[in-house]
Amino acid sequence: MTKRSKLTVGLASFCLSLTVLGGFATLTKGFTDFSFGQEGISDTLNVRPIDNIRFQSVLETEGKDGTVRKEILYTLEPASAKDENFNCKLEWNSAPEAGKESADWSNGKTLEDYMTYELDSSASRITFECKKAFGHQILFTMAAESNPDISASLTLDYRRKLLKNAAIQATPVFDPGKGIPVTVVDEVYSIGTVGDKAQKLTPEIQVEYRDSGTAYDDLFEPIQTQGIHSQKYKYLGQSYSGSANLLAEMKKQVKAYLVSIPSQAGSKKFDLAEFKKLLTYSYHAYTTYTEIYQETTKSFNGFIRKYKAANASGSGFLLKAKAGTKATYESLISLNLEASSLTNIDLSEDGIEF
Repeated sequence: MTKRSKLTVGLASFCLSLTVLGGFATLTKGFTDFSFGQEGISDTLNVRPIDNIRFQSVLETEGKDGTVRKEILYTLEPASAKDENFNCKLEWNSAPEAGKESADWSNGKTLEDYMTYELDSSASRITFECKKAFGHQILFTMAAESNPDISASLTLDYRRKLLKNAAIQATPVFDPGKGIPVTVVDEVYSIGTVGDKAQKLTPEIQVEYRDSGTAYDDLFEPIQTQGIHSQKYKYLGQSYSGSANLLAEMKKQVKAYLVSIPSQAGSKKFDLAEFKKLLTYSYHAYTTYTEIYQETTKSFNGFIRKYKAANASGSGFLLKAKAGTKATYESLISLNLEASSLTNIDLSEDGIEF
């Protein structure tokens, strides 16, 4: 005997959980996961010594149109009950614990658009066919016509499928007037009643210097020491005696500034004037009645030339980001600046009086 009725189900695998009704004892485990590659039903019913229905195994096949079929075999006890007729039905599961994509997902939806089933009593087989993904658990009930108390039910779930992986996006360039926002394109899942859902991911950002032949210290020009009055300097409003301390502070300031540019919001913009100031210092040129300091941008132009050359060979500031275990990103940051041999002529005084 064959009976047909339609019900809702999604495209790939779905999970079946077994619940016993009427005269049956409870299951020890039930159906857990019917995804591709999983084993069939391994648990049977714990039954009392009365007539009962026992589910045995699951066979899964996929049609050319993408629909998925699952065949469940069952046996009846005692064997003399093989001619028993059954009433079957499919419905949205109204139990509070039923899996749902959302509380009102099934409202207005026709269950038959998602799932069909076929009961073949002569072969002791039930075949479910999933039409498309569904977001509300479905309940299948099978009861003996002669004794409705002898019945069993299956819950049908759709396991959410990962449709698109998460990804991290960025434009890794130190570009005047622009920031470096690091954003996450969230993963995309199908609808379903069990399994993972898309999470709102936040990137973890790290910036470090990668030496692939050019060390960070090699990007800096030597501090001017020859042809000047003394070893006195001014940098960012502070006075320095000797070039070593000045150069060490310059390296520290430049690195801290460049590392701070990439961020999730990208709100900090690469400020050319501020960056140039970090690579500019004044040296004690001569003394008349007062000490005269001369400003130089030699370190600024030198850093640009050296960084671009280093970057072309694989060295430079490296932007690394990750979104949990979902996505990773890694890229060198280029520098969108050009060094100039001469920017302007600036005398230290408007006039000299003797």
